[in-house]
Amino acid sequence: MLPKTVTVHCRSKNNDLGSRDLNTWDEYSWSFGNNAFGGTLFWCDLRIAKANQCLHFDAYDQDENKHVYRWEVHGAEGITGTNQDGAPVGEVAEWRQC
Repeated sequence: MLPKTVTVHCRSKNNDLGSRDLNTWDEYSWSFGNNAFGGTLFWCDLRIAKANQCLHFDAYDQDENKHVYRWEVHGAEGITGTNQDGAPVGEVAEWRQC
């Protein structure tokens, strides 16, 4: 079952994108450039307040060649990522108690 509202807060070392509440089927995107010397990293924290569930994951890591183009929330299972070709990328991040 998909949560009704998920609070998403994404940031990097230099950019805090703020918090957003996303409802079922909402999308959230941003664009950025890689650091010429490497090190670009964006991470996100997700929270389902009603269920007291949290999740933390690296959304983009230039140095780990983790180029995920789409993350999807899958209810109790957590989230999954896909690359630009739609192939699964990395592991599923799982929910935990906040």
